[in-house]
Amino acid sequence: MAIAGPFQIDIGFTFQQSFVYKSGDDPIDLTGYTAEMHIRAGIDDVTPLVELTSANGRIILGGTAGTIELLIPHADTAPLSPTKKAGFDLKLTSPTGIAALFVEGYIEIKKRNTR
Repeated sequence: MAIAGPFQIDIGFTFQQSFVYKSGDDPIDLTGYTAEMHIRAGIDDVTPLVELTSANGRIILGGTAGTIELLIPHADTAPLSPTKKAGFDLKLTSPTGIAALFVEGYIEIKKRNTR
């Protein structure tokens, strides 16, 4: 598991972030995997601020290339409130059902002048 970020979500703008899952220099084949990521203002918050999954299209897994693309459309960042340190982690589940934490970190959610 790696620690990433801090990243920034600009309210009303599209958020995109990419990773490559590797073993040494070689990408790990993510064919058949699923992915899930929650962004929460506090670790004990019941409801996430944003939920990204491979099922809802906000996480795109790149098969043999090992790529992981995160996407939150601008319409989904628009209702967010500013926060300095929202936490996240990203879980990958293999085709055989083995779940592993891939990355964790913090995201700052910021209001921008251009809306």
